[in-house]
Amino acid sequence: MEFKCGTYKIKNTKDNRCYFGSSKNIDKRWQTHKQQLNTNKHHNIFLQRAWNKYGETSFEFIKIEELPESELLISEQILLDENLNSYNIGKNASGGDNLSNHPKRTEIIEKILKGLVKRYENQTPEQKEQTSIKLRGENNPNFGNKWNDQQRLAQKNRRTGKKASETTIKKISLNSIEMWAKEGFKEKQQENRTGEKNGFYGKIHSQETKEYLSKKQKENHQSLSIEEKRKRIPSMIMVSIDGILYNSLTEASKALNVNRQTIANRVKSKKFESYFNVKQQQEPSRQDHIDNHLN
Repeated sequence: MEFKCGTYKIKNTKDNRCYFGSSKNIDKRWQTHKQQLNTNKHHNIFLQRAWNKYGETSFEFIKIEELPESELLISEQILLDENLNSYNIGKNASGGDNLSNHPKRTEIIEKILKGLVKRYENQTPEQKEQTSIKLRGENNPNFGNKWNDQQRLAQKNRRTGKKASETTIKKISLNSIEMWAKEGFKEKQQENRTGEKNGFYGKIHSQETKEYLSKKQKENHQSLSIEEKRKRIPSMIMVSIDGILYNSLTEASKALNVNRQTIANRVKSKKFESYFNVKQQQEPSRQDHIDNHLN
């Protein structure tokens, strides 16, 4: 066929498996494919492996259909949808995801990450700030875009059951500490989250959401040990009432059915000698405390 703009396929004559594509200049595109395949530099690893195994003589280049440029991607997409066993890694004619199904996906991601980290580390503070400015607000290529339900579900499925390694968690923690320790960073974050700049400005939680958040908070709190609770709530005190040791005012309030503030006032008052604060440093067991009180 003698035409330049259209769709084509590279067919393996040994097993009839094909690679599909489209181009505004098919002949030039074929020469590019051959040059990359013969130098072992083709972007499609499946086609490259087959080319290396069977040799150039086992493949033929076939022009499928002549089309105007505006219809190229539509026609290519139809070919990809109809030929699921093709050599094509990405299943979108417009490019898109050429990584998820790649056999060397992990190695490629690690290589990309190392390159990004190295490039960032070699930048001066001024260059880092300029890079940040270019990606803020309307300059960000994803500005104003929102995921649809299908994209949200796909992201959820990719992340479900996956946990960061201990090394990654420590690295994230250290980076966060260093960031917040920088002069002016905390004030800048507060400024960016105040008033109309706050993403939740003018919004309120529904009653259902409030109940859900309250439930989750209680569950999280109840799952903590006493030591962990004290770390989170430095003001939590241990109290003794009538010879019984309570880990907190809240615990005593629930056990005695007495208002928490009432117990706090009695602990401070000299009128209630059986109510007193217990030094946390002593960390006595309940039984030791009872025995000491009786003695």
